[in-house]
Amino acid sequence: MRTLFYLCMLLGLGLSSCEKTENSDLGKDLVDQEMITIQGKSYLKSHISSKFVKVTGVDLTTFSYDKQQEAFVSNEYDIMFKVSDYVNLK
Repeated sequence: MRTLFYLCMLLGLGLSSCEKTENSDLGKDLVDQEMITIQGKSYLKSHISSKFVKVTGVDLTTFSYDKQQEAFVSNEYDIMFKVSDYVNLK
């Protein structure tokens, strides 16, 4: 019985000593990231970019995002990829 008590005490001590993160730190990361508005909804630019690259296989280093057309536009060529045509947005 005593060993069960000590085992429970050690388990409780082990779980309570884990480092906790504050929710305010997580919110600051989201505020610092750039947002993209597509069809009236806001999305993180990093998420849209990663989904777009997975779907199209296009390297986005030579593209920039045009907010008015809601599309990635090539800096080198006359090519435009409208995000809503390639990425399923929920």
